[in-house]
Amino acid sequence: MAGPNSLTISFFQLFLKISLLPLLAVSFSTDHPTDRRILVLLDDLSLKSSHSLFFSSLQSGGFDLDFKLADDPTIAVKRYGQYLYDGLILFSPSTERFGGSLDVEGVLDFVDSGHDLILAADSNAADLVRNIAAECGVDFDEDPSAVVIDHTGYAISETEGDHTLIAADDFIQSDIILGSKKIEAPVLFRGIGHSLNPENSLVLKVLSASSSSYSSNPTTKLSSPPSLTGNVISLVSVVQSKTTIKASTTQVFDGEASAAAGTAGWAAACCSLGYLDRANRHFPVEPSDRLVWASFKTMPKWSVWLPTVGSCGQAARKGTRGRGRARNNARIMISGSLDMFSNRLFRSGVQKSGSLNKYGKSGNEQFVTELSKWIFHERGHLKAVNVKHNKVGEAEEPSIYRINDDLEFSVEIYEWSGSSWVPYVANDVQVQFYMMSPYVLKTLSTNQKGLYHTSFKVPDVYGVFQFKVEYQRLGYTSLSLSKQVSHHVLLVFQN
Repeated sequence: MAGPNSLTISFFQLFLKISLLPLLAVSFSTDHPTDRRILVLLDDLSLKSSHSLFFSSLQSGGFDLDFKLADDPTIAVKRYGQYLYDGLILFSPSTERFGGSLDVEGVLDFVDSGHDLILAADSNAADLVRNIAAECGVDFDEDPSAVVIDHTGYAISETEGDHTLIAADDFIQSDIILGSKKIEAPVLFRGIGHSLNPENSLVLKVLSASSSSYSSNPTTKLSSPPSLTGNVISLVSVVQSKTTIKASTTQVFDGEASAAAGTAGWAAACCSLGYLDRANRHFPVEPSDRLVWASFKTMPKWSVWLPTVGSCGQAARKGTRGRGRARNNARIMISGSLDMFSNRLFRSGVQKSGSLNKYGKSGNEQFVTELSKWIFHERGHLKAVNVKHNKVGEAEEPSIYRINDDLEFSVEIYEWSGSSWVPYVANDVQVQFYMMSPYVLKTLSTNQKGLYHTSFKVPDVYGVFQFKVEYQRLGYTSLSLSKQVSHHVLLVFQN
């Protein structure tokens, strides 16, 4: 008969297994980028009903929303070192301190670890929200009483006379970010404006104020020029990385370095890239992916990195990563108006001052819904697989090329459609044959089915080269691929 100690151990093991189930359920999968669970933090639970149309649009898209008050003492985004959620929505502008274990640093770490964020502020924005936005390269007006005012581009209303309800229609020109269907009606916006940190190339204006707008207290007369005016004011911005991570001989995909780092380090790095789940098991992948679990010595010598956003930390504000490892796949939306997401403005008609066009419904619902699809990776998410190079007429990848050898290079690129991977079709993907600088730069041909390929002659130069693909386009996941170089696998060119 089992003693009390063995019963205690069995109970603890059962508890641990049950506790870890939700962690395994929310692992990010490269096969299904939109399998997400989202934590929604609210100032007031009444926002669940007043903003229900927005939340319903996410739920109808298959997202699991977990609603909590922002000061709930049970809030936790991480357990046993693993994140419980893949997205975070902060509809809590007036909250001065989050409950539980979450704080500003926790939000930044959440994003730095590759998770998505939607942040909405308003005229009651506390320092907590302002600080998070500032770390992401967005600076709200320092005057806490200031809101965006536009005496030319305001929305005509029988009840609003201070011109703080704006009809905004200056959208970013990107079908990937806002969808292919044009947003005809202006977006109704009431809230605070922000400017973009000029040192941060990662943040983009998605909805801009008009040239006649300014940021000020609507109840007082101007005694000095406003700090924010005209098109400098952004109403809604997103953060999208253009930084790429290079592999080196110290990265885990080099066999020698992997063995030295140990199994735990190897698994953690693979997990961050999406090749393994957080239980050290390989993700099920399509046959074309050929990213199979192997051993250190048989791991592919190619590194495929798919970062989309830089750190929200100070380094990211300068356009570089300074936090965490190369596992960031996050996207961020920052809005100066919580009201923009409300049912009232979703359903409201709109007519912009000076325009004869009247719309029975504002553009808010279409704008917010389409932008949220991009934020949560339903559009613009790329993956690269099957990177190959070989001599013309041969199938195997050689360890050595000789001068004037004819070689072939190919890679397959796919785009997530929201439900499946489809071939990505473009005419601007290039490969570099690189040693300190590109000796060969070739635009890849495509078969319109995802395969990109080219061939060229090895240059008459001795040295160590790399094949490099650096692909960065507005709204799309950045791709950075480079051939590993180590002391035992070199591209040496001989006569």
